[in-house]
Amino acid sequence: MPWVSVEKKVIGTVELREEGVPPVVPPVVPPSPIIASFIDEHRKLKAIIDKHGTRGECVTRGTMESEGEVMGERMDMHIQKFKEHDVFESITEEGFCGKEALKRLKTKLEVEL
Repeated sequence: MPWVSVEKKVIGTVELREEGVPPVVPPVVPPSPIIASFIDEHRKLKAIIDKHGTRGECVTRGTMESEGEVMGERMDMHIQKFKEHDVFESITEEGFCGKEALKRLKTKLEVEL
C-alpha cells in the first residue's frame, strides 16, 4: 500500500457552549407600519399583475391603481421596485406586461406564425 502524505488545514472553528445555556439571539424588531403597509400593497399589486399574466394580459397603470387602490407617488415607487426586480416590462409609458403574460403572448405568436 503506497503512503500518502496529508496536509492538515483548519477551515473553520466551532464554539461550544454548556448544555442548557440558550444562545444569545437579538430580538426581532417588527417592521414599521409604513414599511409593512408598503409590503402589503406590493404583494397585492404583484398578485394583480400575476392574475392578468396568467390570462396572457398586460396591465395598465390605471388597472393597477383601481384594483390595487394605490395612487400617485406611492404607485410610482411600486412600479420602480417592480422594474428593478424584473417583475414586468414597460410596453408603453402606462402599460406593463408581467413575465407570465410575456411567456403566453410569445407562445400565441409562435402558434400564429
